Formats: sequence, C-alpha cells, structure tokens
Amino acid sequence: MLEDDHAVCRVVDYIHLNPVRAKVISIKKVGDFRLSRLSRLTQKTGMRGLDSRVWMEALGLKKTVKGWRKYILHLEEVCGTDEDGLVRNAWAVGSQAWRRNLARSYGAKTGNAALTQAQRKGFREAQWEARLVELLDEADRSEDDLTGGAKFPEWKLAIAKVLKDELAANSNWITDRLQMGTAGSLRVYLTRRI
Repeated sequence: MLEDDHAVCRVVDYIHLNPVRAKVISIKKVGDFRLSRLSRLTQKTGMRGLDSRVWMEALGLKKTVKGWRKYILHLEEVCGTDEDGLVRNAWAVGSQAWRRNLARSYGAKTGNAALTQAQRKGFREAQWEARLVELLDEADRSEDDLTGGAKFPEWKLAIAKVLKDELAANSNWITDRLQMGTAGSLRVYLTRRI
C-alpha cells in the first residue's frame, strides 16, 4: 500500500537506486544503466506503457530532458537515505502516523500472509505503536513522559501489560519503546504484578 504521490516517489526512487545499492553501478551511472527503465526514460522523456507523470509532478519536475536530468540529481541526493526504513521492508509506504492508523483500522483483517517476514514485523509494530498512542492518551501521558524517571513505574507496567495481553507485543520492543530497561526485567516485573 502507498499513502500518496510522495510515497510513490520514494518507491520509484528505491527501484531506480537498486543497482546502486547492489553495487552493480555507481550513483553517477544510474541514468545510463542499460538494464534499467530509467535509462530509456531519460533518453526519450517517456516510454510507452509507463506513466511517469505522477511521480515526476510530485517531485515538481516535468517530463523533459531537463526534468530527467534534475531527477538524476535528485537520485544522487537521496542515495543512501532510507527515510526511517519506510521503503526497504515496509508493509505500507507512507508516514508513520498513516501506517499506524492503517494498522489500527485493518488489524488482523489484513491478509498479511502475502507479506514478507520483515513486512509482517513492521505491520505488527505499527499495531503496537497505534495501541501505545491510545494507552498513553488514556493514562494522560505523553511521549515526553517515557524519557527519564523510573524505568518501571506502575503506569508503564500497566501499558506494557496491555500491549502484551492484547497484542502479544514483543518484550524487547516494549522495553525499548517505553524506555524500561531490559526485556528480562520487564518479564520479572510483570510476573510480580499478577
């Protein structure tokens, strides 16, 4: 799934940069790589059966020779950046808030059997994140409350328990996200709470 035209741009960039990441070519040769559709696009400013208008316009570029040159420069700028890993193993490409809302909306209804293991992990984490936002709000707490202070206050333990009980959230994810210390310590505290 893709959130919007900007997400489409990131996916297109990712595809065009695949040979660079695979170390088949250098970034300076990305527009000339003969096995890439990009080389045909840059030479002809278009290609039958492939509409580049959406992502070119989203980048503020025109489908002209000059526009394609600017696109190549754009690829050089973004090469090596991953925008929080949103493309590499994403189950959906878009902002974190959008993925969180999507995970909340679709939950278990999503046919994640078609997803890779890394994508399923990303989907589960988006579900956990969505529920965490709700639980923080219910506890009248914010992201800022997660930093500093005691590692295992009662309110954090209550949130951790709900995340584990409702969504089987991973202890390592919980302790990292809630800044609670180690997963082993969390398990001990939760066992004592029962």
